Amino acid sequence: MEPSKSRVYMWQNNLCITYTITFKMFEDYFLANGWIVVQDARQADWILIGACGGFLPQIKDYVEKIKTLATLGKKIAVYGCLPKIAPEEFKKSGASVNLYIPPSRPQDIEKIVSDPSIPWKELRESCGFRKEDYRKYDPKKKYVVIQYGCDATCVYCPHKIGMGPRISRPKEEVLSLVRASLANGANTIFLEGQDSGSWGTDLVPAQNYLDVLEPILEMPGDFEVHIGQFSSGWILHYGEKLLKAFGHPRVTDIKTPIQSANPRILTLMGRDPRVKEIGPFLKNLRHSKKKMNIRTDIMIGFPTETKQELDMTLEFARNHFYEIACFGFEIHPNTPIAKMDTKFHTKEVIEERVQYAIKFLEEDPQIITHRGGQVYDTLITREKRKEELVVRLIR
Repeated sequence: MEPSKSRVYMWQNNLCITYTITFKMFEDYFLANGWIVVQDARQADWILIGACGGFLPQIKDYVEKIKTLATLGKKIAVYGCLPKIAPEEFKKSGASVNLYIPPSRPQDIEKIVSDPSIPWKELRESCGFRKEDYRKYDPKKKYVVIQYGCDATCVYCPHKIGMGPRISRPKEEVLSLVRASLANGANTIFLEGQDSGSWGTDLVPAQNYLDVLEPILEMPGDFEVHIGQFSSGWILHYGEKLLKAFGHPRVTDIKTPIQSANPRILTLMGRDPRVKEIGPFLKNLRHSKKKMNIRTDIMIGFPTETKQELDMTLEFARNHFYEIACFGFEIHPNTPIAKMDTKFHTKEVIEERVQYAIKFLEEDPQIITHRGGQVYDTLITREKRKEELVVRLIR
């Protein structure tokens, strides 16, 4: 009789793109080594949880989920940044967790699979997600992580706590993954990183973002390139050279998270205060071609932010972006701002301002608004509107 196969149940609470790719590789690893991935946790030998702590609702989802799963008496492994971002919440589930896999050590998955026939280091890197992790399933979209971690100094951000310092992926590795994705039929390449504009500055010898982008744009084939997390400071750093590269017909989507357009608030945030100076760059980019989605994130209700300062941000965002994610400020206990002596807005005031911002922005029918990973359902409903916008822009 053939021996029974081990079974694993996998669940994640809306991991970031980088870690969602790793989660797909975990699935590939289990399948390559003869395991069965089940949809019912009661049937599993192991439960693997992908735990992001980037937003407070995600932390709440994790706590509620693991309470339920812990009652099943299964072995549980947790992967992701949540244990570092919210250690107190993680400790509450500590007795239920048999293994923690840090983001920096995905190879620790081998502690689950004894004597694997396919070691982790031999596993082919995925540039996609598990089917259930797509908001809209499209296997022709491929995600290439060009950089891990972040060296920014934003006082409110929990991501750096979980991700660690910036590490750029070598240029040839990036190009190899792009080539492989195109060879497998990709029609859209997403270049991802937490602060992608800084790519290459930590390499020896140092390189710059155009060193990796321009060879991709010159590759043969019919495909688009989407640029993720390119901050305003790096736009100002590269200037006209970047405008030419982003103006290439293949670049059809760019995300520049500004958070605010007010210099005082940006300075308090620990960010480059010169956001408004990228206005001419963005306007030139918008006018350079029809098919282009320029996206941003704004943070609403940052401590001491006035209504007038918020209005400055909303006006700038409405004049320069087609898609705007509106995030209400959250206090993460282990971030620098949580320890500062400053006046915080109440949750009620922040929510009122978020609704005010969305209403203001949606007065322009060309603009798509949502609340990003903070309110995940808004990302689902935004997909159809995004398709309609792109069609409208092409016309």
